[in-house]
Amino acid sequence: MIRVLVATVNRPRAGRHALRIAAAVAGLPGDPAGYRFPHPRASVTHTDRAGVAAVLVGGAADGVGVDLEHDQPVRPATARFYLRDDEPHDDLLRLWTVKEALFKADPANATRMLRDYRANDPAYQHVSARHLGGWLTVAARLAREPMPANTISFETVAERVAGVLRVPASDLTPETLIKDLAADSFMLVEMIVDLQEEFDAVFTQARLREIDSLGELVKLLQDSAA
Repeated sequence: MIRVLVATVNRPRAGRHALRIAAAVAGLPGDPAGYRFPHPRASVTHTDRAGVAAVLVGGAADGVGVDLEHDQPVRPATARFYLRDDEPHDDLLRLWTVKEALFKADPANATRMLRDYRANDPAYQHVSARHLGGWLTVAARLAREPMPANTISFETVAERVAGVLRVPASDLTPETLIKDLAADSFMLVEMIVDLQEEFDAVFTQARLREIDSLGELVKLLQDSAA
């Protein structure tokens, strides 16, 4: 199942602000201000009234796109620029947001136009909702190849932790305390983000604060995996 986190900031042109919120909640590494689009896990849109960001947090997808348009009349003559002849030509504003979201979710969109995409393309999943009197659509591009499932065991987690923190895996046991794994909190954050991405697991900071040992962390990853 594909999971996407959406953040909305209802103030003028707040797309980047929404992206900072979504990236922080989803645990994406790096500074969102430096993201370049199309991005494999993030997308952003804004109008003169609001900004919206969408971030992939789980599932077999390799692209995400989001588009927001406020309610406005759309001239039927413009439909030829983004709809094919055999596609429905009603609900034009919603379909515009669908095509924009599909375009943004395509990592190879540099040579394509909106009309190249089909709203019913099985390579994508998308959903539209009314928002601020207009339409908001989020789309995800399904991964081209099946994503191999990573076995979550103590050994696989310990190897990943050892690689991130540059410590010998042989020194790690299920009783190793999380607080003793790294010299500072930044390294711990980097470790947790890496583990969530590697094992496709999503959990809250509140759940993380409930555990103390590496063995408990392995159990949390197993319970939280997609």
